[in-house]
Amino acid sequence: MTLLRRVGLPTAASFDAAVLFFPDDRIAATLAGKNVVVESDDASLLSALFIAFGDGGAVDDLPFFRAVFAQRTLRASINGSPLAPRELFFGLEDPNCPYRLEDDTIFYRDDDSAQFTIENDVIRVHETPRWRVAVTALLSRGFLHFIDDLVLFHAAAAGIRGNGALFVAARESGKSTIALALASRGHEFLSDEYGCYDTATHELLPYRRPVGIREGPRAAAISLALARGAYRGIPHEDAIRVDLGSLIPLAPPRRVPLRMVVFLEGFADRPRLRLATEDENRVEMLRTLYSSLITSTHARRTLDILRMLSRTRVMHLEMGDPDQTAALLEEELGS
Repeated sequence: MTLLRRVGLPTAASFDAAVLFFPDDRIAATLAGKNVVVESDDASLLSALFIAFGDGGAVDDLPFFRAVFAQRTLRASINGSPLAPRELFFGLEDPNCPYRLEDDTIFYRDDDSAQFTIENDVIRVHETPRWRVAVTALLSRGFLHFIDDLVLFHAAAAGIRGNGALFVAARESGKSTIALALASRGHEFLSDEYGCYDTATHELLPYRRPVGIREGPRAAAISLALARGAYRGIPHEDAIRVDLGSLIPLAPPRRVPLRMVVFLEGFADRPRLRLATEDENRVEMLRTLYSSLITSTHARRTLDILRMLSRTRVMHLEMGDPDQTAALLEEELGS
């Protein structure tokens, strides 16, 4: 992948306008300790996949998850074994599933549009206005689903002096902001959106895909790096998705023990951190990915989360200036 010219923070952009290049006609990355490779004969699809998975270069010859998009058909495999097309459309009976099946055609529930057709051992992709987003979402959802040995949360994650912290919040509530602020101060960047927790080891795993950077509060070092330009990224909706390692120096990704779960409560004039009370329903406050909930029973996942919380300091945080907030967290986890 070549170096991208500096771009601003656009209000909208399309994958057709992307200026990233993928000379091998594929993206390859390691996420949550699993290797993923997706090959495509359509360059604009690779730009969309870069947002979902990133592109870290070479991975093992036999990736955990592999997909091939060619001549508008899609095939996928796990550890070298082909997946039957219907295995990617799991959970159809669940009301939270985005798809419904009619004969061999897959429709979106939200607008009732036909997007995929199952033809023997392949998935035929319909050429609709949203086909790139549809393929990317299908593969991303499938990859997350087959990571069944971990619990995944809608959360950012970081390692602060070797101690893992999980930052839980709704979309655009500061998860990326604090993860970037900590990374810019030399701490370990694990994820800005998907927090990966190993129940067996009580550790957080890195899920380093391109990070979303929007207008708004930002660590000083991140603003300076953006102003210098010369990083790899792509405009997407109201943000830029940036390969963070091309923007600031990053330590190699590694597992870290989970020490703190932090629920973000928006922005304030200055950062405030408080200990959660015992009567708060912490399990309900955690935002678990649908893919993790469907790979196990609700009772099992609830027990996993309760055990996790029993071994972890649980805090609430009002974000102030990102650098001041990062310093407050350094003090807390250093104590």
